[in-house]
Amino acid sequence: MAPVPSPAPAPNPAPPPIPPNVEAALQPVVVKAVEAALASRAAATPAAPGPTVTNARDLQMDPDDGRLYQARVGVAVKAVYLARAKALGVAKNLDELEKYLVKAKAVGAFASLFGQGGERLPVVESTEMIEFLRDESLFLSRPGLRKASGYGGKFVVGRQNAGAVVYWAAEGEPVEKTQMKTGLLELGSHKLMGRAETSNDLMRRGHSSAASDVGADIQVAAALKMDEAALFGKGNKQPLGVLEDVDSSMITASAGATVDDMLADMDDLPAALEKKRHKLDASAFYFMDPNTFWALRNKRDAAGWMFEGLRDLKNPTHNGFPVLRHNTLIGFKKIGFGLASQLYFGAAAELEMAIGENASDFANDMQTLRIVGYADWKLRHTTAFAFKKDVTY
Repeated sequence: MAPVPSPAPAPNPAPPPIPPNVEAALQPVVVKAVEAALASRAAATPAAPGPTVTNARDLQMDPDDGRLYQARVGVAVKAVYLARAKALGVAKNLDELEKYLVKAKAVGAFASLFGQGGERLPVVESTEMIEFLRDESLFLSRPGLRKASGYGGKFVVGRQNAGAVVYWAAEGEPVEKTQMKTGLLELGSHKLMGRAETSNDLMRRGHSSAASDVGADIQVAAALKMDEAALFGKGNKQPLGVLEDVDSSMITASAGATVDDMLADMDDLPAALEKKRHKLDASAFYFMDPNTFWALRNKRDAAGWMFEGLRDLKNPTHNGFPVLRHNTLIGFKKIGFGLASQLYFGAAAELEMAIGENASDFANDMQTLRIVGYADWKLRHTTAFAFKKDVTY
């Protein structure tokens, strides 16, 4: 007789629902228990060690304080130097330099000078050219100077030779017609070429201080040419300088060589700008021949120094405005006063560099650096600068 199968067990009844008030009371306890379990697990697992950060400096790679842009240009020149030496088959005793340049590709201050594959980029960016030249330039150092870069052949802005015209009109009367003297101001692309010499020994040295020294050689020569163009440029192949572009009424003769004449000259210059309705903003400054500066600085009477603000050689001032002297102005025989905010500088394209044009450069003790830049200067208001000419002191 076949066995009779046992009946299937009855399913367990569903648990009764937890009353809402009980669930609300249990919820914080559960959350706290889970958080404690997770915290104990994290404490038992050691954290991965992070990078060790120290304040130590790499004396070989870090640029000297305040010389970043000099060092960047120096590294770029050294890369060109090494590539040229290899191309000419004269790359001897350059192992130190080559190792330095390999490390430079991984240093944040210099990495952007090299392409993705490590190859040398042929130019230094135009925006950097402004920063690079600023410390040595009379005009590029001025706060408020208007700058444009990387625009190629031409950059056009408006020139305004008169201030804004505002007037009252009676209700219902026609609006009065006014004329504004305006025009176009074009920043062009004038080619600047320069040469500087530095020793092969300095070029071979593989550290950033030496790179800064190389950059400084170029900086001084290029900044001098930029300032000369800003003041004395005649146009055509070079920019039109301020002295050529300024309104003729803004150039007047010096009062003379007495102390009273000197004081009058220094007061007349800012007064000339205010008479043309210019605001003497924070960009205003005096500039003069160093010999004129020293003549004014040394004048005194029984009451003391006549130009007391010039006694501070680091930050000389007169009438509350900076007073600049510069090697560019030696033999200038003029005193100038102007608004940097009304002067444009344009770096049209990147700064190009070449070195070691033939093998004899490497055989000689001195190396020839050649730089090519494209820049322009323009004065926005032709009455924003004033000059005293025929200064005899």
